[in-house]
Amino acid sequence: MILQTVHVGQVILIAKEPAYEKLYTMLSRMTGSALLFAERHTTLKQIQWSAPGDDWKPLALAPDEVRQQALHIMANARAAVSAALGGSNSRLTDNVLTTPSEDFIFYRPDAAGGIQVVLTAWGYRQAQIANPLAAWLLGINKKGGIGIGFSRQGKPVPSYPFRMIMASGQAKVFTTGPDGLLHIKPNVNDHQITVAYENGLTHTITLVMGQETYWIALPDIKPKPEPEPEPEPEPIPAPEPDPVPEPPTPPEPEPVPEPPTPPTPLYPCYVHVTRPDGTPVENYEITSDKGDKHITDANGYVRIEDMEEGTQYSIWNTADGSNRQTFVVEAKESNIFDYVLEDDCTLTLLEADGTTPLRGAHVTLTLNGSKVAEGPVDADGKMTFPGTTRLQGGDMEARVTIAGRTLDTGHITLDPNEREYVLQVNEIMKKGKNWMWLIWVLIGLLLVLGLIGLIALGR
Repeated sequence: MILQTVHVGQVILIAKEPAYEKLYTMLSRMTGSALLFAERHTTLKQIQWSAPGDDWKPLALAPDEVRQQALHIMANARAAVSAALGGSNSRLTDNVLTTPSEDFIFYRPDAAGGIQVVLTAWGYRQAQIANPLAAWLLGINKKGGIGIGFSRQGKPVPSYPFRMIMASGQAKVFTTGPDGLLHIKPNVNDHQITVAYENGLTHTITLVMGQETYWIALPDIKPKPEPEPEPEPEPIPAPEPDPVPEPPTPPEPEPVPEPPTPPTPLYPCYVHVTRPDGTPVENYEITSDKGDKHITDANGYVRIEDMEEGTQYSIWNTADGSNRQTFVVEAKESNIFDYVLEDDCTLTLLEADGTTPLRGAHVTLTLNGSKVAEGPVDADGKMTFPGTTRLQGGDMEARVTIAGRTLDTGHITLDPNEREYVLQVNEIMKKGKNWMWLIWVLIGLLLVLGLIGLIALGR
């Protein structure tokens, strides 16, 4: 059974070594696991994955308890996958168990009353789609494509012949169906279709994301004028007949329905999360004013949805509601909103006087045994660290080095409501000056003892 078909540009292979087919051979020999791996078939334009049997169902349509059971099977299969790969490193195991999304996971009941799980596009991740229209057309083509129809005076015209002009310039003849539509699957790389119809008329259709039906209005048919009758000789007057009753008034004709209003065009929207220096932020969770939550990928991107032109869209940090930013959707192929983080915390190092910035220092910040940030301070004695760290609370250690000399470890108490922190190094510096004073005392004592010795020898 063919479970999944994708365009070659939709997904990117990450499990590169060894060869994919060799990996499949090794994984298909796994025993004692309810997790299976689909077999891959490739062409120049598409990739398919298949598995034995015809009763597989998408996990996305499964009840929540079945979905949780499937995720549990995948988590428990790590040991079996690692063994099948000959005890390879954990990265290869992680890559093999990776799929672009849960849409590439299928399940079916087994004889023991549990379920079997099969992965398609295993070892792949989702590609960053450069042409959202092409990706949309690819999905529409899977559902049957788009419809092109002709109407006259607001009514569909069935069995209407017309020509479609191909990209090569060749024209092919088609005929609409009983509903006045012709259903086709357009090329995902083309965004315009040209048709020719009666009396040499042509019309170019521009494909729009979200619109699946395109109507072309035909000109009205004008009735031919009837010829004027020849004059007849005047008839001989006849006796007047009995009066004929007037015929009943015919009913008024039904109004012609107006053609359907075309849908409002929608434009795809993306958010790119970066720090002020332009560095992308991975796994950053944002919440919108529509209540939906999203997490950025490795490049800091997340796809939101298709929205109308002029829509105002606000997003903010999910954890504490900070860093709210608002964007406006424009009428263009795709909207990419630059969301720059402004929630970093700052640490300022001050000298013993409590006002002078400590310059030339290198700082390493550690919280609960994990390094939070590391780097030099600027001319104002400042450095930044991730704002989400403050939400954890607790005592953060600051290891300070100046000119190759490591000072005593400082401590900062984190507060979820505080972004700016100050560490005064007077205690550290005082201890260093005390040691220098002791050295001079020792040198003085040695000189006095030497002088006493010389006096004793002179006697």
